[in-house]
Amino acid sequence: MSMNPAATAANAVSAGMMRHPGVRYLERLGARPDLARVLDGYAHGFPLCLFSNPGKWRERARLGTARFLRPNQRPRFYYPHLAAEPWPAKTPWASALEREFEPILAEFRGLEDRLSKHPQENLVEGGAWNLFALLRDGRMWDENCALCPRTTRVVTSLPICTGGAATIYFSVVEPGTRIKPHCGFTNARIRHHLGLEIPPGVSLTVAGEARSWAEGECLVFDDSFLHHVRHDGSVRRVILLVDCWHPDLTPAEIAFVAEIQTLFERPVRA
Repeated sequence: MSMNPAATAANAVSAGMMRHPGVRYLERLGARPDLARVLDGYAHGFPLCLFSNPGKWRERARLGTARFLRPNQRPRFYYPHLAAEPWPAKTPWASALEREFEPILAEFRGLEDRLSKHPQENLVEGGAWNLFALLRDGRMWDENCALCPRTTRVVTSLPICTGGAATIYFSVVEPGTRIKPHCGFTNARIRHHLGLEIPPGVSLTVAGEARSWAEGECLVFDDSFLHHVRHDGSVRRVILLVDCWHPDLTPAEIAFVAEIQTLFERPVRA
């Protein structure tokens, strides 16, 4: 008697015969067993890639290449079947940020003496990259948000990312800075850059195509693609960076992805 292939696969997963490597990583992180089982089910219906070990980046990237939808797209946390364009169409959320350009800029100028170095200093060649964070490490920084209430009200009205991959901050790049090519953490988000102070000679290159910012306008891009920044101008460049959920995600998928991404906030236990 022939068996149902789907049932056979499900039984194999439940019996531990088929294990996605991401499940083992989540278990090391201390994930709830039910969440690990959910991921195991997703992993065999969808090729979810969790490039969790930086030391094995090249090997994992090579093995996972066929799973990415587009060239130059190499996020560590890959959610499949999402539209993938380096420069997607402008979102309604971009327009919402642009309408608040002047008050957002005014609030930035009231707090710019509180800037700190960007945590990814390893990506910086020459110059300097500083920030003032509203949301980092999956949480809103209440003390910082209190210093720019109008900006906070605007960004929290948008479908902003949550979990370990979420970021909202004012980004300041000084003249002479090069930010090395890199890929963002996940393709489940779309990144928005609202131009606040934009001098000549600055550019953002995503998947080989260079564009520049404009004051009062948003650049919208998918940072899971390889991208880098050049500043050949003479004065600083300032933008507000806001990560929103990818518009293809359903509410249920957002809840699923957000919960998994929170696990990346915890250190891996040996």
